[in-house]
Parts: sequence; structure tokens; C-alpha cells
Amino acid sequence: MLISRFSRSESSRGFTLVELLVVIAIIGVLVALLLPAVQAAREAARRSDCGNKLKQIGLALHEFHDTYNSFPPGMVDDDTNCMGWAVAILPYLEQKPLYEQLSAIFAAKNPNTAITTLKPIMLLKTDPVHPNVDRWAAPGAQNDQPWRINHAPNQPLARTSLSAFLCPSSALLKFDNNNFGASSYVGNMGNEVQPFTGWACGNNPRNTLQNGYLLHDGNNTRTLATDMAAILDGTSNTLMVGEIGLSYGVQPTMNNGANFPLWFGGNNQGGCRAYFMGSHLRCADVRFPINFRIPSGVRSGNPNTAAVVTSLPAAGTGPAGVHYSDLSFGSYHPGGAQFAMGDGAVKFIPQTIHLLTYRALGGRNEGTPAQLP
Repeated sequence: MLISRFSRSESSRGFTLVELLVVIAIIGVLVALLLPAVQAAREAARRSDCGNKLKQIGLALHEFHDTYNSFPPGMVDDDTNCMGWAVAILPYLEQKPLYEQLSAIFAAKNPNTAITTLKPIMLLKTDPVHPNVDRWAAPGAQNDQPWRINHAPNQPLARTSLSAFLCPSSALLKFDNNNFGASSYVGNMGNEVQPFTGWACGNNPRNTLQNGYLLHDGNNTRTLATDMAAILDGTSNTLMVGEIGLSYGVQPTMNNGANFPLWFGGNNQGGCRAYFMGSHLRCADVRFPINFRIPSGVRSGNPNTAAVVTSLPAAGTGPAGVHYSDLSFGSYHPGGAQFAMGDGAVKFIPQTIHLLTYRALGGRNEGTPAQLP
């Protein structure tokens, strides 16, 4: 009888406080060990998704070229609040209805009856000379020109958020302060053929001062665009489209700058200033490195250290306070950024890449091709 009572009391005894604390501590250690692995797996999935989107954008640009024997202009006018290359490739990204709505806005707007079928939405390298786009819908103010993002009929369409242009790792807002749809991807204009501080309305970029894939049109009556024949350094050695990351004027809590990226093209915070083209085009050069940072309090970047320091600049450098970082590629992936190359491949380029190699990748016709491993 005594043995029976003893057995019941032993079997009903619960865990002690020490035992519970030990179990909780073990669980905490396991979670702490597993959490980085889970986060890394999630980032790997997001990076893969981002790479797939860049791949589709690169293929869309190639399909456009196959159809029209030309890549689209990076931007169709010298003003930086106009539409850009992404509008032209919408039909190849399963966005044909949106493209047709935008294209219809240009109907019967061409003042030159000899080329009534030509629209700014479809300006090509093979159509270099055209009516002045500032007077396309003449008479009327510039805001009445249909190529502008703040043209009233364009606005509801440009305020569409398109997942094809959004990297899942990006911390940037999906809309700018005027509710225009954001983009994580910008075209490569090339490297710094002319010093950035000399850029002005029509001075840069011009066709002789750009050596990338997608160009900013520096003239109202002449289209600047490239084709495959212009890629002299090799398509696999030239950047076509890349990502946007954190910069001086483009931050998760700052969406009201002229260089905040939009899929439509130019941001209406800009104007006739080439250094506001960062909303749709960027540069690859020693003064525009990937994920460009400079030490706090320093106003101008040091190309030899820009790729390895981590703090944001304290002030703008260049015309109108535009910092070099606002015209540089970057990403929210650790350690670098992804790019669609000219041959359709997508490559992750580390921010520690030698800056002269990076510069060579930015240009299409320098005669100094650089290969990535």
C-alpha cells in the first residue's frame, strides 16, 4: 500500500522552474541560431525574384529591338519629366492594355502630316529627326504635351504600381509624393564622358556624350537611341539595366525628390536639368559607384573609398545639390546590386568591384571591354 501511494505521487510531479527555464533557454538559442538562416533564405528568394524581373526587362528590350531594329530612347526629350524606355517595353511585359491606353493619348497630336503615324512613345533610332516634342500638341503649354508625366490624361495611368518594376527587397515606397508608380530598375546611360558638374539642359547628355545602352535625349527634335551595332565592347560586357538603392536624395522616408525612380520615366519634380535623370537613368563610373556612400560631413566623394564606407553623405555635391549617389546604381541586397547585361544575362556585381573595371562595364564603345567572372 505504501509503495502504491509513493508511485502515484512521483508520477504526478511536474517540471520544476529550473527545468522550464532551461528548456526556454534552449529554445531561445535554437531560434537565435535559425533566424539568420531563415532571413538569409528569404533574402535569397527575394534576390532570385528580383533577378527574374531584370531578366524579363532585358528580354523585353531585346524583343523591342528585334521588332524595331532599335532600342528605345532612355528619355524622349531634354526635359527630365518625360516618359522613358520602360513605357516602350510595356507590351513585352504583359502590360499591352496599359501601353495602348498611353499610346492612344498621342493620337492625332503630330503637327507634321508627313509622318502622322510617328508618336513620341515610339521614337526610334531609325527616326532621328522629328517635330519639336515641346510643340507636339501645339498650341499649348508644356504640361499639355503628352510625353510629360504631369500631362493630365497620363496621370491616372502613370499612377499605376507595376510589380514587374519592383524589387521585393527594396525598402523604397511604391509611389512618389505625387502617387506616380515607383520602379526599382533604371537604365544605364554610360559613364561620365563629360564631368557631371558641367551637365545642363542640353549640354549633357547628347549623343556624343553618352556611351550606355539607354540615352537621355538632349534635343527636342532629334531622338537619341542605340542599336546592337553600337555595342562595340560586346553585349556580355556592357550594363543595360540595373537596380536602385539608398542614396542621398532617394530614401525610404524620402519620395519627393527629382531622382526618385518611376517606371514612367522622368519625375515631375525635375525639369530641363540633365542631373535629374536619375529617376530613370543612371551612370556607372568611378564617381558613381554601386551603393555609393561617403563619410558623414564630407561633401565630395573619394572614388578610392566610396565603395567601402557605409554612411550616407551629409550634403549634396554638384548642380542643384544633386549628389553623385543620386545618379548611381545600388540595391537593398547585401554587398552589391544586380544588372541585366546586354546579352540578356543577369549578374550580381559586388560594390567592392574595382572602379575602373566598373567604369569599363558602363561604356559600350570605349574599346576597353571588361569581363565579369
